Amino acid sequence: MLNALRQLNRVFETVTYYGDGHWDAVAAKALGWQFVPVGTKLNGLTRYEQCVS
Repeated sequence: MLNALRQLNRVFETVTYYGDGHWDAVAAKALGWQFVPVGTKLNGLTRYEQCVS
């Protein structure tokens, strides 16, 4: 995850990670990132429309 972020070659104030597994939530928390659960396993977003205001 950090390798992918470094490749963007920019500094961000915040990072939001969308994931479908428990390990995604754990990793995002360890990195200090926001986490949005996706899919039924985590009772998260199941449609794109749910994340658009």
